[in-house]
Amino acid sequence: ETDPSATWALEPAASARLLRGLRHGGAGGERVVATPLTGAPLVALPLCTLDDVATAVGRARSVQRAWAARPLTERTALLHRVHD
Repeated sequence: ETDPSATWALEPAASARLLRGLRHGGAGGERVVATPLTGAPLVALPLCTLDDVATAVGRARSVQRAWAARPLTERTALLHRVHD
């Protein structure tokens, strides 16, 4: 019998590729999430600090203004490309 928590359900290299786009300062630590099926660790997620959240909100507000300034036809076309 093997201990299901001894190995990762998702290889850390695979999760690293998925998490690469996340932005965080790195000071928040991490939380290991386990799969409910076996209890094996699934992924180690970085935790954000309050400063990380404030930075993200500021960036989102800035980007939203730029997005809103684009013509509706351009925004619609982009969303259709993402959908397809």
